[in-house]
Amino acid sequence: MILLTCLCANPPMLGHAFLITMCGYVFGFPRGCLPAACGTFLGGMLTFTLVRKLKVGRFARIMSIRKQETFDAMSMAISQGGFRIAFLIRICPLPWQISSSILSLCDAVSFKTYGLAAFLASFKTGVEVWIGSQLATLTDGTLPPEAHKVALITMGVGMTILVVVALWLYRLTMKQVQEAQGNTDVARPDEQMALLCNYQEPNDVSNLTVKISTIA
Repeated sequence: MILLTCLCANPPMLGHAFLITMCGYVFGFPRGCLPAACGTFLGGMLTFTLVRKLKVGRFARIMSIRKQETFDAMSMAISQGGFRIAFLIRICPLPWQISSSILSLCDAVSFKTYGLAAFLASFKTGVEVWIGSQLATLTDGTLPPEAHKVALITMGVGMTILVVVALWLYRLTMKQVQEAQGNTDVARPDEQMALLCNYQEPNDVSNLTVKISTIA
């Protein structure tokens, strides 16, 4: 199960969320958290290694202008925010493959930052493992109807809380990304002004100006 989860945690593979849910369905909660978290973390590290070794980032340059601008804005925000932005991107409700690709393509993200964010965010799979364990309870014919009702109510409340938290995390992440991008855009005019203030005319141009003024 760890190997399958690891493989499906890499783009363009599908079924990562399904396998995590199956970890809860088969092993229950919290025992299913171990294969889910380990497979997810190892898959994220494999994505980082492949992207950096194969230099996939150069293919991002052939994207459309709109996609290229979005990618550049995201890269600048990650560079400005550091680990905080990287961790928020990891825990926000984006598919694991997409967040792995975004962080791996950003050259400013170091191996240490990427690995720490992936390790901490891999524990969020516990939510999907819990959902899988509740599905197993609902399909267990040996349990009394009262247990099924309790499991159904618990699952409904948990799913509602999960959706609310996911939306909040997504908005928080996008807000942090926009703020980091804004800080980068504000810094650019200051850098340009500093370059203009430090600019000095070449000696040849200065000497020529002096000679012309003398002749006149």
